[in-house]
Amino acid sequence: MNRELIVFTEKGKSIVDSREVAVLIERNHFDLLRDIRKYCSYLTESNFAVSEFFVETTYIDSTGRELPSFLLTKKRL
Repeated sequence: MNRELIVFTEKGKSIVDSREVAVLIERNHFDLLRDIRKYCSYLTESNFAVSEFFVETTYIDSTGRELPSFLLTKKRL
């Protein structure tokens, strides 16, 4: 599959949606969310600002349900 990741800018940061990432890496979005939450706990334990990497948000699916997702930032070290 040859697909480009949709990147947008919000408050001066490059952002991608976790749903787009899940499609790109051919993983179930639910599983990716689980892993992102795990990464967030590691970052918190190491005293990193989670919001510099992941921003929790929601979206409305095709049936009208509000579901979780994350916005992933491009953090330059």
